[in-house]
Amino acid sequence: MQANFESTITQLTKRWKEITKGKKPLYVEIMAYWPKGQDGEYRGYIICYANNINHAVTFKNFDEAVEWIASKITAMIENEFYERQEENKENA
Repeated sequence: MQANFESTITQLTKRWKEITKGKKPLYVEIMAYWPKGQDGEYRGYIICYANNINHAVTFKNFDEAVEWIASKITAMIENEFYERQEENKENA
């Protein structure tokens, strides 16, 4: 899944950069933790200060963290796309 994560997130962040023209930097990361005496956990981070987004969520496995980050970026892209369309209508 790691290779799919990298490919998916690379494509989504590239699309985000295109649609925002690079004006809204986006940072994503998954970190793994193994607290002493406990099962491992994965923390997904997504940060975009231009959109007031700074989220960190803990998951039981890597795949859940990947899905969460991908869904967050996808929603951001959709929202940005529709906002751009509205701006274009108003400026036309």
